Amino acid sequence: MKIKLLLISLLGLAAGALSTAVFASSVQQNSTIVPVQAYGMEAVAGTPTVLRTSKIGAGTSVTFVVVQPSGQQIQLQGASDDSGVAYAKLSEYYTSASGIYSVFLIINGSSQQSISSSFRINAAKLSMINSELTPKDQVVHMGSELANLTVKLKDDFNNPVSGHIVKLISSSESDSITYLDKTNISNVNGEVRFQVIPENAGLVNYSVYDVTADVILTSRAKVVYFSSTDQLFSSNKVKLAAFGSQSEGNASGPIDHFSFEDVPTTVTSNQSSTLKISAYDASNQLVSNYAGKVRFSIDGSNAGFATLPDDYSFSVQDQGSHVFSLAFNFKQPGVYNLKVTDLSNVGVFGIKSVTVSSGVASAPVAGAASVVLTNPVPGTFSTNVQVVSGTAPSNSKLKIFDNNQEMSAIVADASGKFSYTTSLLADGPHKLYVAAVNDIGTVISSSSTVDFTIDTKGVKISQIVIDPSVPVDPGTAIGVKVYTGDSLSKAQVVVSGNVYTLNKNPAGYYEGNFVAPIDFGTYKLNFEFVDELGNGTKSDDKSIQVGKLGAIPSANPDKVMGLIAKPADGRIMLNWSAPSSLMNLVKNYRIYFGTSPNDLVNAVDTFTNATTWYIPNLKNGTQYYFAVAAVDAKGNISDGFDKIVPAIAGGVVNVVSSPAVQNGSAGKEEIKNIKGGTSETGPEILWLLVLSVLGGASYRRFAR
Repeated sequence: MKIKLLLISLLGLAAGALSTAVFASSVQQNSTIVPVQAYGMEAVAGTPTVLRTSKIGAGTSVTFVVVQPSGQQIQLQGASDDSGVAYAKLSEYYTSASGIYSVFLIINGSSQQSISSSFRINAAKLSMINSELTPKDQVVHMGSELANLTVKLKDDFNNPVSGHIVKLISSSESDSITYLDKTNISNVNGEVRFQVIPENAGLVNYSVYDVTADVILTSRAKVVYFSSTDQLFSSNKVKLAAFGSQSEGNASGPIDHFSFEDVPTTVTSNQSSTLKISAYDASNQLVSNYAGKVRFSIDGSNAGFATLPDDYSFSVQDQGSHVFSLAFNFKQPGVYNLKVTDLSNVGVFGIKSVTVSSGVASAPVAGAASVVLTNPVPGTFSTNVQVVSGTAPSNSKLKIFDNNQEMSAIVADASGKFSYTTSLLADGPHKLYVAAVNDIGTVISSSSTVDFTIDTKGVKISQIVIDPSVPVDPGTAIGVKVYTGDSLSKAQVVVSGNVYTLNKNPAGYYEGNFVAPIDFGTYKLNFEFVDELGNGTKSDDKSIQVGKLGAIPSANPDKVMGLIAKPADGRIMLNWSAPSSLMNLVKNYRIYFGTSPNDLVNAVDTFTNATTWYIPNLKNGTQYYFAVAAVDAKGNISDGFDKIVPAIAGGVVNVVSSPAVQNGSAGKEEIKNIKGGTSETGPEILWLLVLSVLGGASYRRFAR
């Protein structure tokens, strides 16, 4: 009996001690501080940085522990080189948040760790889209209220951008604008606060100019000012109606009309002209998301003398404006009432009167050729139909030659003018002249030769380079290079609805950058290129993969199946089924968890191949996501996850029967291959907890 009591007591002591070791809440507990140091290099959000140690001796295995500003810990493995210094790369996936990071070092195989040091991750480039001007809409009673507006500058990762000089731009010149914080430089939160004192009642639009970045933010704000004598001010409905149909939170309201812009001061008959069309709302703000289809027409009896562009569908790349290069041609002088109409809403249109001159050259001087060619002119054209016009002797017989081949025979009118519209001309160079001939076809005199080129083909792209071309982490900065021999007026790439402009590099190619979306998946890259003639080319044969897929040998353990998460107070209980094959090779399991299915940055290894575990020290009311992979004796990990299961910590231990919890994100065959070591703040498996409690209780009872 005494032997039994002794065994039970020893079992309780051992289990209690093991339980205490497992429940260590941090790698920093029970550790010895050693005189070594870990350092992190300052970097920009969304870019990788380097971690290094002081000299610790060659071949020493270490763990870098990085603490993000949020308190989240990241562990990276490393080993010192021949010089006695260890290095590790902190991926851009972990540096999207700006702020102060800290790092300390653990000597693997011991309880030794270094003191903590800090490094800064600065905000990335200002984002015109993420930055905000708030509130979007206001109603202000003049005399008793003031309009307060706050600019919040953010980068591509929504980090605050400080130290930028900003100006508030008002559509009313009479507004008095002051700074509430006595400065127009953004503070540590990226904010600048303005106060506006209006002089006149009415609707006023505000935008923000970032002087430091030399950009105007996409975000806009609107304020309706009511005078003290306005009896309608008390009506809340009227307040809202003052904004019309403009959508709250948008930079502009719905489209109200079109505007013809960049109209040339002189339009000559029989010569192609370029016009720009823009979509505006009722407050004359550009509707950058306009995606309708438009049609051009001429109001008047001279409609038959105009050549107009075909129907055109605006896209997100146009950002509310489109240039129709050399797309308009007027065959006779006069005033043309040019109209553009939205085909889905004929009430939305724009009208522009264009005056077209004759374009006839002055009479030839003495000694000049008797045939003068005024059109076409030298250059390159995207339209393969040209008007040949000029002057010649009255009623003379003429022949038109293109590349020394007779194109047509015409007769000048009584005033000596002639005009001819060609059929479709082939792409490439053309040499055109007009000759006066006698009755038997002999050339008497000819005009000078005009050299021009027809180019109706799309932009010729020789190569598109994506860097990196391999699967990337969410939020990774990706570079694009486009190689073409053409000079482009527009080069853009659209990724997940966001438009990024590609700029010309002095080396001749076009380049730009964009940020990978935050959700895992495959994303098409939609390119649009427009040359200086208006010829366009679109390409969507490139894509990026967000979420790295590990190249794991087929001999790895199979996926873990049937994962179930059971919430309890401050913890989540996990149960799963062993892999269907290679079960005898499973040494233990690795549990990944985090607060987002795309952010499973915590990893814990179980002690054995038992299929029960729990995660302690969780915040009640917070939803966590879990996934489990099998690990064999060689350290190989199963190929991806069967599913990612959500659960909310809190309450009593019970089985959650909700299909959302049971199925989680089932169907995800592969997800990001998380590198680095496992957390040393791991939990205890359930049987070990029960064993320690029973053993401790037995020891106390018999000790009495």
